[in-house]
Amino acid sequence: PIAKEVAKECGGLPVAIVTVGRALENKSEFEWSAALQQLKNAIPKNIPGLDSKVYSSIELSYSYLKSDEAKSCFLLCCLFAEDSNIPIEFLVRYGVGQRLFAKIDTVAEARNRVHAIVKNLKRSFLLLDSEEGEVFVKMHDVVRDVAISIAENQGFLVRYKEKMEEWPEKDSCECSTAISLASQELKRHPDVLDYPKLELLQLAFNSDTSQTLPPN
Repeated sequence: PIAKEVAKECGGLPVAIVTVGRALENKSEFEWSAALQQLKNAIPKNIPGLDSKVYSSIELSYSYLKSDEAKSCFLLCCLFAEDSNIPIEFLVRYGVGQRLFAKIDTVAEARNRVHAIVKNLKRSFLLLDSEEGEVFVKMHDVVRDVAISIAENQGFLVRYKEKMEEWPEKDSCECSTAISLASQELKRHPDVLDYPKLELLQLAFNSDTSQTLPPN
């Protein structure tokens, strides 16, 4: 009966049901009951086109991840475009650059750690296999929407707009820890990145468009 109530709180969406089901796998009846109460008490998030129950379900699955490293790798995936093939090597390099991995001395060790984390995230249905092979991974668009919402609370700024010509307003960037921008028409850039908390910057431009970045 508790499982049926949990499924109902997932809004009937398969991606929400499987992520929550995997998060609660092998958990006790008390833990299932606690998760059900958490889903019922969740504060609705207003994301256009996304049911609040679905958001709460995926957010719960994220909260049940066993390590901060896994949570960080999961959030790094939302920096990439919707339905894109995410290079796992990028997650390795970003993670090393941000010093996300404890007791890691070499990039090779970090690479092993990230591949193990990705495998666990796929087992949790928070990430998906890529048709391009094992060196890539994918993220369901609904899961990505939730990941972006969670990441925004940690200083992430993600903008993927084909018609965006200018950088976001400075006020929205100066507290950012990670920024990912993509546009086919981004033409004007700030003279300097005066963002004291920024650790990661990812830019994706149309390959046919000439981009000249300011020296600073």
